[in-house]
Amino acid sequence: MEFSAHSYRHRTRPCDMGRVTANRLLRAAFPNMRVEERRARAALYTGRTEKTVQNWMDGVHDMKLGDAAMLFPLIAAEKLLKILYHSKD
Repeated sequence: MEFSAHSYRHRTRPCDMGRVTANRLLRAAFPNMRVEERRARAALYTGRTEKTVQNWMDGVHDMKLGDAAMLFPLIAAEKLLKILYHSKD
């Protein structure tokens, strides 16, 4: 007998989850930037080195909860600006 929990396939492997989450958070906090610019801005904002941010993006190291939480105010501000200044084309 096979249970549905055993047949469920994840979209991403658990080891890739940290990389995917870090990249999504960084893209949301620093939209419309190239990878190099995003890495430099995230390093300045979080107080980490660019190498550490690159390791988060590559999945070498997981982003700590405190580092991820630091990005939420930026994400909220970005979303608020999009709502306030949304242009209808």
